[in-house]
Amino acid sequence: MLPAAISDGIYPVFGDTADVKFPMVATADVGAAVAELLLSPPATSQVIDLDALSYSEQDVATGLGVALGRAVQVVTIPRAGWFDALTGAGVPPMLATELVDMYNAGQRGDLHPRGDRSHRCATPLDETLRRLVANHSHDPLSQPPGRAPAAPVSH
Repeated sequence: MLPAAISDGIYPVFGDTADVKFPMVATADVGAAVAELLLSPPATSQVIDLDALSYSEQDVATGLGVALGRAVQVVTIPRAGWFDALTGAGVPPMLATELVDMYNAGQRGDLHPRGDRSHRCATPLDETLRRLVANHSHDPLSQPPGRAPAAPVSH
C-alpha cells in the first residue's frame, strides 16, 4: 500500500467503505507483547488477543498523507477485484486467497476477540505511520533503480 501512496497519492482499501473503525495493532506492539511473553511465559498455554485502538481506513490514509507530506486519497477496490489487485501487486496466489477470505470476514463482522485473555496495545497510528515512512525512505530495496535512499537528518 505504501508504494501506491508514495508514487500515486492513493491508498487502496479492500472493503466497501473506508469509514468503519476497527482495532489496528502496531507491529511494535506485537513485538513487545511477544517479548514480554517469552520473558515471562504463562503457566499454561493461552491464546492472547491483542487489543488496540480503533481507526478507519480513512484515518490511515489521512495519517499517511501527513507522514508523507502530501494528500493521499482512498480508493475502494470492489470485492470482485480483490484477488487480482493482490496478485497484481506481487502477493502469492495462496496468500491472496487467505487475505480475500479475511477481508470478507471483516466485512461480514465475523472478526471478534476470542482469546483466553487480552493484552492492551497503545502505539498510536500516527507514530506507526511516521516509522513506516521513515524506514521506507532509508531502505535501499524500496528505492527506484539508480536512486539512493535519502540521508538521515540529525537534530
